[in-house]
Amino acid sequence: MVFTGNPGTAKTSVARLFAEIMKDEKVLSTGTFVEVGRADLVGDHVGSTAPLVKRKFKEAQGGVLFIDEAYSLCNSHENSFGNEAINTLVQEMENHRDDVIVIFAGYTDPMHQFLDRNPGMLSRIAFQVEFEDYSTDELCDITKLMVSKK
Repeated sequence: MVFTGNPGTAKTSVARLFAEIMKDEKVLSTGTFVEVGRADLVGDHVGSTAPLVKRKFKEAQGGVLFIDEAYSLCNSHENSFGNEAINTLVQEMENHRDDVIVIFAGYTDPMHQFLDRNPGMLSRIAFQVEFEDYSTDELCDITKLMVSKK
């Protein structure tokens, strides 16, 4: 899955709820929610990136692997192993298609670049959800709800 939108639009919260729902519906065995970013997936020397990615898939087995700001894997810094991480992600998504749901999250436009980075990526993504910004009225309703619960 891909969740796109601005910060504060509840992408992470919805992903956590999604993991719980998938466990309750017995789609996932554990409902584990593992949240990672670039630093959790990209190594600092040749040969260290793929094992990091594989370790996170193992951690998320039976649950959801949530990759926040996934587009940051496309950053082209010197000694960047983002492409290796992306390629390993695609491979692990195939290897764990029955026991891990992967959710990539980030800003809309950079996520398009990310999805185009590996030809196999898009074919493995079943759903894309755009999270719209809250309106002023919605933010007021949320604030009232939060205050009423205090």
